[in-house]
Amino acid sequence: MKQILQNLKSGTIELAEVPTPQLKEGYILVQSGTSLISAGTERMLVEFGKANLLEKANAGVFVEPENPDALAQAVIKLYSDPGLRQNLGHNGRKYIVRHLSRGQTAKEYTVILEKVVLEWRKKSN
Repeated sequence: MKQILQNLKSGTIELAEVPTPQLKEGYILVQSGTSLISAGTERMLVEFGKANLLEKANAGVFVEPENPDALAQAVIKLYSDPGLRQNLGHNGRKYIVRHLSRGQTAKEYTVILEKVVLEWRKKSN
């Protein structure tokens, strides 16, 4: 199966051969023929997601890419304020545990997949 892969650090894109997922008994396989993300928008979405996550968690200072002056200002701000660093670190840890832990993510996926299976069963009958 061919899949488009993008390195989010370097931005390079490649078409790679990847193994076809195997369907196990009691599981479902979701297949999509198209993607909602078009080439060129991924970086913008990743940057927006990073900024949005930092904002939601109040856990850091987001700096636009390729802006060395803003980066320098952010580093100086964080270096000169130990209390801010401590608060941002605490907030980040608290947000991750509450919203992004493996257990929480598994619960959210379980709810979504249970809904998908119920809808599939309704349509199958």
